[in-house]
Amino acid sequence: MPRRSGGLSARVAISTVALALGGACQSNPTTISGCAIAQDVIAPGSALTLLPHARLDPLGRGFALVGADADGATARWAAFDATAGALGAEASAPLPTGAAGPWLALASGKAPGDTLLSAFAVQQGEDAELHMAVIDTAAPPAAAPSAGPVYALSHGALANGGTPMVALAASRSGPHAVLAWVDVTAGAVMELLLSAGGEPIGAPTMVEAAPRFACLGFAPGKSALTLVYHKYADATTKTPHYVIRELRDTGELDSSLELILGNRAATCPQLTPTDAGYAIAFQDDEASWLGVYDASSNGVSINPFAAAVTFGGAAQQPPLAGLAPAGSDFEVLLDRAHGGELWRITSSGGRRSGTIALPSVQGTIGDISSWPNSGVMTATYADYSDASGTAGQRHFAHLACQ
Repeated sequence: MPRRSGGLSARVAISTVALALGGACQSNPTTISGCAIAQDVIAPGSALTLLPHARLDPLGRGFALVGADADGATARWAAFDATAGALGAEASAPLPTGAAGPWLALASGKAPGDTLLSAFAVQQGEDAELHMAVIDTAAPPAAAPSAGPVYALSHGALANGGTPMVALAASRSGPHAVLAWVDVTAGAVMELLLSAGGEPIGAPTMVEAAPRFACLGFAPGKSALTLVYHKYADATTKTPHYVIRELRDTGELDSSLELILGNRAATCPQLTPTDAGYAIAFQDDEASWLGVYDASSNGVSINPFAAAVTFGGAAQQPPLAGLAPAGSDFEVLLDRAHGGELWRITSSGGRRSGTIALPSVQGTIGDISSWPNSGVMTATYADYSDASGTAGQRHFAHLACQ
C-alpha cells in the first residue's frame, strides 16, 4: 500500500563535534547550487513498478529493479539500463511461501542476472529453516519450485513471534552470492557462500558473536559484497557498533571496519564508499547525523546536520533514503511525507542552501531505494496517482552534484 509519505581490520570510536541543534526552520529554495536531477526516467505503472517496496540493485554495468508481491508468492524483476534510460522487459515467477521471506537477489552466472535466488524461512518450532528457490530468469517456471533442502538453521529466530534476520545479495563482480543470517540462540551472525546457481559452497561459517544484532543487510561498498550490521555489547543497550565487512567475490574477508557510535541509539545507517574511506548517515532521537571515516588517519568525525525539532520532534523525522559523495560534500536523500527531498551537506555537517524535490504527481509514493555510483545517486520509487496504489508510475532519478 502507498503511504504519505582476513584483511585489514579496524575498530574506530567516533568523535562527536558539537553543533547548535536549535530550532528555527529555514526557508529553502527548490534548487541547490551545483546539484540537479540529471535524468528522470518514468516507467508506466505495472505489477512490478507499482510495488511499494521494490529495491534497486546493481547488476552488471547497470541496475535491476527487484521485488515481491505483498503475500510473498510472486517475485518480479527487470533490468534498468541507466545509460539508455530504459527499464527492460519485466518478468515474474511464483515462489514457495513460508514463515518469512522472500529475500531476493539476481545472480550472474553466464550472463548478468541469469538466475534469481529466493531465500525463505520454514518454521520448525521456534527455529527458522532457511531454504532457497533457484529460478532461471530466461525461462521462469509456471509453478513454484519445491522447498528443497535446508541451507541453514536460524535457531530461536521465530521464538515469541520473532522474525528471522536474513540478508541475501549477489556479487557485483562475479558468479557468487552470500546468504547471511542471525542465529538468535547462538548469538552470532552467520554466512554461507553460494554459487550463482544457488549451490552452497562449503559450510555455514560464523562471522562473529555478540549479545544482540540489528540492521543486517548488504550495502554499497568497496568490494564484491559489503555486509553490514549493528551489534550491541549487551541485550539492553541502545548504543550499537556499526560493522562494515568487505567480502571478495570468493566470500573471503577483504577488510573489516567497526565504527563505535558513541552513546547514540542509532537507526540503521545509509552507507557510501568515498575515495578516503566511507561516510554514513543515521538518526537518533536528537538529530540526523553524518559520519565521515578517513582510512589514512583511521578516524571518524560525526556531526549533526538536522535537529529532530526541525521536523517537529524525533518521531516526525523523515527516514534517510540515500547517501552519496558530492565533490567534497555529500548528497543526503530524505523520504519525506510529501515525497523525496535532496539535501547537500558539508563533511562537517553544514547544510548548503536549498532543496531539490523529487518529482511526484501528488506526493504519494512507495519506499525510496537508492544506490551511489561514481558520485551520482540513482533513486527509484513508485509514484501513485490514487489512494489504493493501483495506478501511477515509477521514477528512476539520477541525482548529481558537482
